[in-house]
Amino acid sequence: TANLCSSAMPDIDVARLRCYAFRYADLFEAYCGNSLASCDYAGLKAFHEKHGRAEKRIMRCASSDVACYAMRNPDLSAAWCGGATATGDASQCEWAALLQHYADAGRAEGRPYGCEGDDVRCYATRYPDLLDGGYCGGSLDRCDWRALREHWAASGEQEGRIFGCSPPSPPAPLLASPPPAGSLSPSLAPGGGPPSCRLSRGGLVWVVATPAEAAPLFRHLKTTSCAAGGPFATHRSADGRHMLAISGRGRALAAAAVGYASVLSGASRRRGSVAWMNVGIGAHGSLSAGTLRGLRSVYDSSRGTYASFSAPAAEGVELSLG
Repeated sequence: TANLCSSAMPDIDVARLRCYAFRYADLFEAYCGNSLASCDYAGLKAFHEKHGRAEKRIMRCASSDVACYAMRNPDLSAAWCGGATATGDASQCEWAALLQHYADAGRAEGRPYGCEGDDVRCYATRYPDLLDGGYCGGSLDRCDWRALREHWAASGEQEGRIFGCSPPSPPAPLLASPPPAGSLSPSLAPGGGPPSCRLSRGGLVWVVATPAEAAPLFRHLKTTSCAAGGPFATHRSADGRHMLAISGRGRALAAAAVGYASVLSGASRRRGSVAWMNVGIGAHGSLSAGTLRGLRSVYDSSRGTYASFSAPAAEGVELSLG
C-alpha cells in the first residue's frame, strides 16, 4: 500500500515526492488519486527514474516556479512567505505548503504559476538595460524570468518602471469628459435631489461602467430611470433600496459618477447610511460564466502603472442576476 511504501523511504524522499505530485496534475491523479493520503510514493519515484528525469520534471519543493507563484499572488506570499517576496526575497517561503495550495485550489482557480508570462516579457522588452544586460543577454530566449520578477519587486517599482504590457486603447467612453464642476444638474434641490432617485436609509448605490454590465442589474432589481437628462444614466428600484449609475470607462468618469450619484441618492447628506458597490464583467480563460471574483490588479493607463490587490474569490456567494 501507499503507507507501507512511504514508511520504507527516508522522510526527505517522501517530502520531495509529495511536492512532485503537487506540482504535476497528471501525477497527482495517477499516483495519488488526487488525495495525499492515497499516494503511491514508490510508484512516483519509479516514474521519475524511468520517465520524469528525461522529461526534465522537477522533483523538489524549493524552486523558481514556486517562488514565482508566491510573487505573482500577494495573498499567498503573505500567508507562506511572510510577505518577503514583495521585495524579491523568496528564501523564507514554505515551499510544500505553496505547492499544496496550487494542487488543492490554485490550479482550479486559474492562478498564475511559474515565472514566464506576458507581463514579465513586456517588462524585459521595454527596458534595454534588462534585455541586453545580465537578465536576458540580448534575447528573450535567454531571459532569467525569476530574476526579472525579483528585479521589479526589489527595485524596479521604486524606480518608477512599468511592469507588464500596455493594454489596448479602450473604446470611447459614454461621456467625452466628466461634467463640469457645479453643473451636475440645475434641478437638484437642497434636500439632495429629485425624490425619484433618493434612497431609503440602508440603501445601496451600484456603479458600473457600461450598459452591458448594468443590464442584469436592471432586470434583477426591477429599476426604472430617474433624473432623466442628467450627465449619467441613473436608475432606482421601486422599493427605494437600490440606485444604479452608469459611469462610462475610466477613472475620471467613475469619480464624477460617484459624486453625481452621491447627491442624487442623498448619500452626501446622510454619511454612513448608504453603501456602495462597483461591479463589472470580465473575461477569463477557464472560469465558467457567472463566476464571482475579486479584483487582483488594475491597470491605470494614465499613469502606466498597476495597482495590485490580494482579494480572493468570493466564497459562498451565488450569482443569480440572470
